[in-house]
Amino acid sequence: MLSLVSVSVAEDRAVSGIGEIVVFKPQTDAKGRSAVRMQKKASGFIVEFAPAIHIHRNYYAGDKDFQGPVVLGGRTIVVARHPRTTEPVYVDLNLPGGAPRVIHTKSSITYVYRDRRVSVHFHRKKSKMTTVKISSGRGFFRRSQELHAKIVHGARRELKKSQTLGALQDLTKKGRETTAGVVGFVDQSLAQLLSGLGQVTSFLPGGPQAEGMANDLPQLRQQAAQKAATRSTSRPGIFQFFK
Repeated sequence: MLSLVSVSVAEDRAVSGIGEIVVFKPQTDAKGRSAVRMQKKASGFIVEFAPAIHIHRNYYAGDKDFQGPVVLGGRTIVVARHPRTTEPVYVDLNLPGGAPRVIHTKSSITYVYRDRRVSVHFHRKKSKMTTVKISSGRGFFRRSQELHAKIVHGARRELKKSQTLGALQDLTKKGRETTAGVVGFVDQSLAQLLSGLGQVTSFLPGGPQAEGMANDLPQLRQQAAQKAATRSTSRPGIFQFFK
């Protein structure tokens, strides 16, 4: 029951994600890696990596689930307004590289990867305090949602195949019926044509004689073949003169 409820909620909050996050990429070196900044102090050197900045411009405007941007990985500053006080909050964290999905709820922002999740949780009372959690896997409810979506997609695909097969069978049946009708029509038309020609030739001079000769044509061919065979056997061969 819980999985069905979670699936319906996930379908309702799925959006395109266009314009949800504004990304400012960090400065990079020649190999595409985040630039490194070194500052000299009395105690030594401080090394800093240039961060990427993710501004969740529409948080919080309802629960959402959308495809996030391609993340290079590394230090990232997530900027969003607190869902209760609407004050801007800056969270400095490390994100894995990849193309995660992003989930907005009234208490958290979560980056969902194939093998882990990185979540920013907002405290209810302390508006400027957040907690970053890294969890393995995609989550139980999300796995159930994806499994449900996969089953539904497979069922729709099989239904479409069956509908297409039924349409092809109907089309084949109609084609056979049409072909049979055309053949019957041609046979009937040819019979009528021959019958009409017979009626016409009966009124022409010599028509009855020609029709009779046409009817006797197979018999005449057989007689001619028999005569030819008799002649070939009665004539002497070339070797008979030397006997």
